[in-house]
Amino acid sequence: MEKANIFIATSGKKEAWGAVVNEAMNSACAIVANEKMGSVPFLIGNNDRGYMYKNYKDLENKVKKLIDDKELRNIFSKNAYTYITEKWTENIAAENLIKLFEAVMKGEDANIKEGPASKVG
Repeated sequence: MEKANIFIATSGKKEAWGAVVNEAMNSACAIVANEKMGSVPFLIGNNDRGYMYKNYKDLENKVKKLIDDKELRNIFSKNAYTYITEKWTENIAAENLIKLFEAVMKGEDANIKEGPASKVG
């Protein structure tokens, strides 16, 4: 991953989280990932850190776009690295989990917008 520019994650919903996406983002790869992988909706964003794909034709088109568009590939790479190293750190995970546990004990919504313990969408 450290020598790659693009990372393609083709696992589906049986992958559960798919920590490999976190690892690829930490290696500053532009990501193209199956939308059904558990981590993908949380980590990829709205086409600002990579692409989610729905089917193989969609995968092909998005990979070709990243191969052909170096500027876009660099933007995705930078955004992916920044997001994973600033929003998905162990300190933020601990803070968010405490916030979540406190909210659950009070019967409230933790309202965590991004990072560990956030909701999709």
